[in-house]
Amino acid sequence: MSKENYLQIVPFVAFMFIIIGMPFVLSLGSQSTGVCIYKGQAFTGFLSSSPGIPLRGIGVTAWHLGGFGRQIIDHVGSTDRMGCFIFKTSTKENLSYTYNGTGYIDQVDPGVVLQDNLP
Repeated sequence: MSKENYLQIVPFVAFMFIIIGMPFVLSLGSQSTGVCIYKGQAFTGFLSSSPGIPLRGIGVTAWHLGGFGRQIIDHVGSTDRMGCFIFKTSTKENLSYTYNGTGYIDQVDPGVVLQDNLP
């Protein structure tokens, strides 16, 4: 192969690396994060403890601020039977949810799962 043929192949290989390899590179920093939502206060007593009653089916939206103050929604879902909504991310996220007509917004870092006890 001549030098000109190599110069034609290099941009194609670079383009294919970007298409195929970029999602893998972006996911390297992803860690599990989320929130576990409970009703009532946590109880710690002699030989027993309880975080509260898990609230299942609470709709949670994970988002972060984008350009011009817009909200970029990353994940949407409901809490599971243990009251937890967990997902993978590599950025600081805001979690929005509503319970009994009251809206809540929590900020969470990658690798952290919050415990929220609602009244």
